[in-house]
Amino acid sequence: MKNIRTFDITKRKTKFFIFILLSAATLTLTINCGKNKISNSASSNVDYLSRTKPVAICTRDVGKNSDLSVSAMAYKENYSSSYRDDYIRLKFTTIPSEFQTNSDFAFQVYRWKVSSTGAVSLDETPLQLYFEQNTNGSFESVGSSGYTDVMWTDIDATLKFLGTTVGSGSEFFNRFNMVVNLKDAQRTYQALRIVFYNGNTVARTADLLIPSVYADPNDYKWQPSNSAAERPLSIQQLHPFYYDQSNGWTAEQYLTDMNTFCF
Repeated sequence: MKNIRTFDITKRKTKFFIFILLSAATLTLTINCGKNKISNSASSNVDYLSRTKPVAICTRDVGKNSDLSVSAMAYKENYSSSYRDDYIRLKFTTIPSEFQTNSDFAFQVYRWKVSSTGAVSLDETPLQLYFEQNTNGSFESVGSSGYTDVMWTDIDATLKFLGTTVGSGSEFFNRFNMVVNLKDAQRTYQALRIVFYNGNTVARTADLLIPSVYADPNDYKWQPSNSAAERPLSIQQLHPFYYDQSNGWTAEQYLTDMNTFCF
């Protein structure tokens, strides 16, 4: 963590650790009931997915917050045809207004996973983020610093570095996205959790699958290592179209809609 924060980071991490343990217990209960420069040494395990089924490179959160929504996109460098599994791109499509107006508001990004037996594991160490400017699908790194927690002062510093301004957090994220260092080239983690804090209190959370994933939730529901066994519900239900899997769509139709989450 950067040491310029005005609130007690230790307390915030402790509270989050308690929070994720409670979240893990809740998930288990649910299951039982029912430009810092990025290295050019690319890795690509996206191809572990069967290419006989449509694969989506973009996902989004499941929409439990009216003022917080986020999309993720598989990462590749400009002009490259190869995706990397150690990074992804992240973009807010809706963000709480307090993020700009309340100096105690900040967010962090964490990774988590669920075993085939339903055991939830959340990594309490926040992931490192970098800002990018998105211009017609071409991404340019901004600045040289990575962040493990982001406040509006960081946004403001980025804008000053670029010599520009925005009217709101939503306007900023219309023009900029983030690169997340997953520190997990083998993709052992399946999901991200974005946590907004008001001081030391958790104010909002959003969960989403790390792309790439099968576009059709009927394909995604099965364990990759055992096509006869379903994934735990806590992971299945993060698929953006989990609750639409009985609507009769083809996998290609799901893919078309998943592609709308790209940026």
